[in-house]
Amino acid sequence: RLERGEIRRLDLSFICRNYGDWIIQKVFDNSEFIQGLVTSDAPLSTVRLITSRDASSSKIKVKTMVFRAGRLKQKTDHNAIFYNIDLNTHRLSSGTTNRHWYQTGWKSFNTKSMWEEQNYSVHPDSKRPIENIKWPNVEEMIQCVCHAHEKLCPDVPIIGWDVAWTNETNSLMLLELN
Repeated sequence: RLERGEIRRLDLSFICRNYGDWIIQKVFDNSEFIQGLVTSDAPLSTVRLITSRDASSSKIKVKTMVFRAGRLKQKTDHNAIFYNIDLNTHRLSSGTTNRHWYQTGWKSFNTKSMWEEQNYSVHPDSKRPIENIKWPNVEEMIQCVCHAHEKLCPDVPIIGWDVAWTNETNSLMLLELN
């Protein structure tokens, strides 16, 4: 344990031994397609897909799909512009943010940002038009998460999947499920 004012070089092995369990993984880059939409220093920008078991057929189906376009110099895509991906046309909608989610208390209830219209047809950092662009690998992403839901969590009724599209050999990666 480090005491206040103590100067010590923290190496990776020291941190892992003394500060809990860790998962360490390679840093991945956005695919060329995504790099064409965001800035070069944007974080890994993922697609969130929500899957659930259909009550009538008991098949796993995707309910919604959203591209989380990372913002300039951010470490994650939590601060992003969110563009819905239409499941039929595979085209991106105009985008919105989630900044109003983090406002709390009665004072914030009437703030302008909570109610104002947020339409981002152009990414505010890259200045590239995004609305109406066709997302090329929708079917591949849908097959990936539906298969994972069926095999990994067949009894879980609804799951949110964060999928990264990278420049790696196996370009789609399941990063996380919620």
